[in-house]
Amino acid sequence: MKRLLCAYALATLLVSISYAGDVSITIYNDNFGLVKQTEELSFKKGTGEVRFDNVAAQIDPTSVHILPKSGGISILEQNYQYDLINTQKIMQKYLGTEIGLVTKTGDIRKGILQSFDGNFAILQNSSGEISITNANEIVDYRFGKLPDGLVLKPTLVWWAESDRDTKSDCEVSYLTDGINWHAEYVALVDKDDKNLSLSGWVSIDNQSGATYEDATLKLVAGKVNRVQPPQPQVYGRVAMEYDMAAKAAPQFQEESFFEYHLYSLTRKATVADKETKQLSLFPEASTPVAKVYVVGSQNSWW
Repeated sequence: MKRLLCAYALATLLVSISYAGDVSITIYNDNFGLVKQTEELSFKKGTGEVRFDNVAAQIDPTSVHILPKSGGISILEQNYQYDLINTQKIMQKYLGTEIGLVTKTGDIRKGILQSFDGNFAILQNSSGEISITNANEIVDYRFGKLPDGLVLKPTLVWWAESDRDTKSDCEVSYLTDGINWHAEYVALVDKDDKNLSLSGWVSIDNQSGATYEDATLKLVAGKVNRVQPPQPQVYGRVAMEYDMAAKAAPQFQEESFFEYHLYSLTRKATVADKETKQLSLFPEASTPVAKVYVVGSQNSWW
């Protein structure tokens, strides 16, 4: 909990420094990130339910925060529904309820579902007779409606009170796991060993269960809520020595924040779910180098 609160407080502050646009994501190199997005939601006069399903599958529901931009709206209750629809769950919800089965021969069987284990369905008809049907013989399952409590995708549900019917922009923020970043560098020395070319790339691995379209992107280097000595950050030793001497403007801008480093992408980008995206950290740069031969001695004991 201590890690969560510190991470959330730091991430919120970092994002609020220069947040712009409808979607912003701050990614830590510790496999989590803070998502902050603005959505228009509808509120009915009095108390009512507001649903929002545009969230990451790996969301931490305890970190969710909603801020309506319009006045006269109060959030009374917050729920996170993640019981997703599949065949087994629908069958479980319909235990003790009438369903219909259609077999390969076209036979339609109706009755109260007593059991379903994936291999056999047991029904009891209106006269009390029990029938057992092999799942391999079933071509269609028929249900009256979608059971309550099942959702197509993870959904945030708020119980809100409003003094009028209105639509309001709402700022929704939350932490999610499953998204990470790291940097790679490629150094090439020319054939005369006189010049070195250095390029850097940022790799973002998104397994969070959401796509962030046209997002403001920020990267934070450093472990949250851990005391540790300073360590080389994104530039690397060689890059720092000549301070990215390329003439072209880099894609990322760096800011120092206590013991952390914040790197902001100077343009918006889309980070798709189940995607590894690579972004140029800085333009390829060159610097003169000198070849030095070093001879050392080491005492040997026999």
